[in-house]
Amino acid sequence: MNRNQRRAAKAQSGAKGTPATADAKRMSLMQRHEDEIRRSHEAARSTHGDDVVVVVADPSDPLGRIVSSRVKSDAELDALIASGARNGQRPTVIFTTSRDDFAQLAEERAPLIARDLRAWSPDTGRILVMCFAAGGIKVAELGTGYEAGAQRLRAEILQQSEYGIYRAREESVEAGKADVVVLVADVRDPTGRSVALSSGETTASIEAMIASAAAKRGLPVLIVGKQRDVVTRAVQKNLPHLVAILENWWPKGGEFPVICFASGGETVAMLPDIKLAPPGSA
Repeated sequence: MNRNQRRAAKAQSGAKGTPATADAKRMSLMQRHEDEIRRSHEAARSTHGDDVVVVVADPSDPLGRIVSSRVKSDAELDALIASGARNGQRPTVIFTTSRDDFAQLAEERAPLIARDLRAWSPDTGRILVMCFAAGGIKVAELGTGYEAGAQRLRAEILQQSEYGIYRAREESVEAGKADVVVLVADVRDPTGRSVALSSGETTASIEAMIASAAAKRGLPVLIVGKQRDVVTRAVQKNLPHLVAILENWWPKGGEFPVICFASGGETVAMLPDIKLAPPGSA
């Protein structure tokens, strides 16, 4: 253990206090990172199903460091602890894991935790969270709020993608396309993946996009402009409600539709159209 680790462990040991205080610290750590916990769970659920556990670990805690080392190197953990010390913030590592994998890991050292993991069912519709901090372990559940959370995630994707959305629309119009609809697709979502494949992406390029986004702790989003009739034909069988929206859209009304496919559903937004310079006016 190096000097930074010893200092962090000493500070952590002195801060444990009573069991109730330590438990409160773990609950506080989870509450401060609730949004990130939900995002991490949603991302894992999209690719690995519901049977996943979210792990929250303080790497300055001895047990938290052992758990954190599953996803980060010693150098990364030391840097995280040093950064937290400079900024006055508790270093935190958050990741997801298979419930069975973690239960097997806990079987020998923490049989009670393993028992809780095996007794939990993903059918409860809640997120299972394990927090390793303040000299102990806290197992808790959060409500998923999938629909509300999914809608919020799609709204965030649309907001963060605004520049790309307008750029895709402008490029489509400049290419001579009429009645352009912009599709924003999280390529981990089944429909979003179909959008990507129909737009010329390959399975390999999609997997590379997902891997790159995961490394940057972002979302793998593809933005593409398509003509309204093309989109209407593509969704008329499985998403008839979108057909009604698109057919009732008036292209000269000053707005254009954007459809975001993510988290097992879709959100339609109408954005104010941009004034494009006529061809040859530059």
